[in-house]
Amino acid sequence: MPALSLRYDHCSLRKPRYLNKFAIETVAREARAQLLSPGADALTLAQLAAISDLTINGLPYQLWVSLDHPVTDEDGLPVLGLCEFDPDCGEDAVSVLVSPVGEQLTPELALSTFAHELGHAIFDAPAWLIAAKQGPGLFDEPDTSQRRAYRTATPDAEHLGATAQPQNTALEKEIRIAEFRANEFMGSLLVPRDRLVELAVARAPDFDVGIERDGGLSEELHAATPRLIEQGTFGFVGMENLQRELAATFGVNPKFIRVRMERYGLLPTLPGRGQA
Repeated sequence: MPALSLRYDHCSLRKPRYLNKFAIETVAREARAQLLSPGADALTLAQLAAISDLTINGLPYQLWVSLDHPVTDEDGLPVLGLCEFDPDCGEDAVSVLVSPVGEQLTPELALSTFAHELGHAIFDAPAWLIAAKQGPGLFDEPDTSQRRAYRTATPDAEHLGATAQPQNTALEKEIRIAEFRANEFMGSLLVPRDRLVELAVARAPDFDVGIERDGGLSEELHAATPRLIEQGTFGFVGMENLQRELAATFGVNPKFIRVRMERYGLLPTLPGRGQA
């Protein structure tokens, strides 16, 4: 069964230090290299679901996967998927559960959901495991202190890529950062920057989509990324067809491609758009 071994900057409690999107892309790129055959572009749900073990920053643990049963949150409400660790399970094992493909969950959305929850299993679960190994607090009774389960959930498609507003409490900020990491990992794992730029530029002329190479829209080291330009009155049609073509290549939906184009500077970013 496939296993992933990955590293990133972290503290002694195994929590990630601040990771910007380029650091997260590096982790996703390494994961793709371990999962995909050379020359392949699309990761499948079956490939991700076959992952059985993770070793993150030298910490090994199992990955338990379920795709066969409807998933609910702690309140019993249906969700697309979740990642959880139960300290009482007796194993160093993190679960990724995704609801079955059906009327409410397309294959593409199931793939996105799994990749998002896998991001939590990679970036958040190591700290869960370490915290669970610590004994009860100084003022806790050993026989009564509650061992809580650790859990993240994807309630709907908008959760995958939505930009949370800044929050005030430490917990709210921690959750917002964790969701940012999981979403950026998902996007870069399924549709990596360099390959999308390469294919978009190569195929744009086939759809009468223009290319500008005078600076691009992305940040920092990627400031030279080309821009894709709609041409003519119906240029949006060519752009949409290009996005459909690329979506088929990567096994995602066109909306996912559009958001990746925005994230990578190929298109201007429009606020409030998810990428599921």
